[in-house]
Amino acid sequence: VSLRRTTRVFPDGLQRPALSSGTTHFVEFRARHALSYGHAAVAFGKLDREGNIPRKSNGDLQAGQIEISGLAPASDAVSVYGIGHVVPVFGSTGPSDGDDEEAYLLSRYRINLTKTEFDRLVIIMARHKRMARIWHGPLISCVTYLRRIAEEMGLKTPLMRHFPTKFVTSLKRINEPKHLY
Repeated sequence: VSLRRTTRVFPDGLQRPALSSGTTHFVEFRARHALSYGHAAVAFGKLDREGNIPRKSNGDLQAGQIEISGLAPASDAVSVYGIGHVVPVFGSTGPSDGDDEEAYLLSRYRINLTKTEFDRLVIIMARHKRMARIWHGPLISCVTYLRRIAEEMGLKTPLMRHFPTKFVTSLKRINEPKHLY
């Protein structure tokens, strides 16, 4: 049995509504505005007492209470971003500027998790953060990073390559019961 299969959050796919009760943790796939075609990241952590994602008074995600991870160039230099569309550049899997801000958010897909599911997600995230060291706009991007995480979780993923907003919207559409949106 491979480690990949044993750590799946949803071994048989998501079999319940993403916002189901009885859950204490969450994962949220997020797409936002960025300099060009956008950026995607995943936020995950423990829900507050009311079952909400911890937020600041302005609605932004509460840093320190949740973790954010997305694949982006390891430099903020626009030249590195441009070069990374031609040849691979070093990548970073930490949060990038704007990942926690609601003002830039274009699309989200939240799944509430049990503690056991969350513990599996943490293993998956640690592996992907450790392995993702290269960013290449056309082939190894933030969307590729989220797709691999979603697949390993056991979610269905869109068949086509998409920009960040379309990817997150499609991920939600194919995994949620139709009556929820």
